[in-house]
Amino acid sequence: RRVLFRSKVLVDLEGYYVPVVDDVSAGRYIPMATPAVRALSSTPVAAGGSITVDLASMAGTPIPASASAVLVNLRVDHAAVGDWSVYSHNGARPSTISLVTDSAGQARSNQAIVALEPGSRILDIWSRKGGNATLDVLAWFTGADDPVANDGLFIPASTSGNPTPSGNHVRVLDTRIGRAIPPVGAATFEYHLNGAPTFVGAMVANLMWVGPWQPATLTLGAAGTGSTSAINSAQHFGQIMATSLITAISNQIGRAHV
Repeated sequence: RRVLFRSKVLVDLEGYYVPVVDDVSAGRYIPMATPAVRALSSTPVAAGGSITVDLASMAGTPIPASASAVLVNLRVDHAAVGDWSVYSHNGARPSTISLVTDSAGQARSNQAIVALEPGSRILDIWSRKGGNATLDVLAWFTGADDPVANDGLFIPASTSGNPTPSGNHVRVLDTRIGRAIPPVGAATFEYHLNGAPTFVGAMVANLMWVGPWQPATLTLGAAGTGSTSAINSAQHFGQIMATSLITAISNQIGRAHV
């Protein structure tokens, strides 16, 4: 007999990106024109092997050659137990693990900021034990050759002036308090960055998801925008997971869809 219980979602603000006082060229966060641009769709990766993804030729808005890094969302499905890494094609595979699956056939996702080699927009996705990989591009970071501008500066939450800070984060959504997720069916919640500047375009968040009663997915995004194909978290029954991510914000309001 299966006992249904409510899962719980907590979102903590860790910082956000805002315009800077002095114009700069490199290091600015530039979101894609749409919430996510699909660069790779559920493509098999052999155990111990890798595949390449050329961001210069993907549909939609290509990443410019001047970019210094990209923000991507990696999702795997039908995966064996093991780890995955996404990294620049011209560099050696790093020891950094981008995502881990801990049960056979699992679907899981995670974000990663990947530094690009100069002039290259090609990424490698490597898997220790194999599975299918999907890659969405969410944003890119400017390089030294980009025009100077004043948007995209990161501001830590602890110095943001946002009310009720706790350590270096501010809790903006907690479904344990008056906003319960139904045990069956989808649900959408909005959260507000009260006290943050109205011109904030993106936030850095820590997402914690506790105990879905069946395999489920969760996506964060900006309120009032279209849905995105980039899944931020995929979990199985009863699992507890925390992940850090960057997500868009619109007029100080974000959206969580379960």
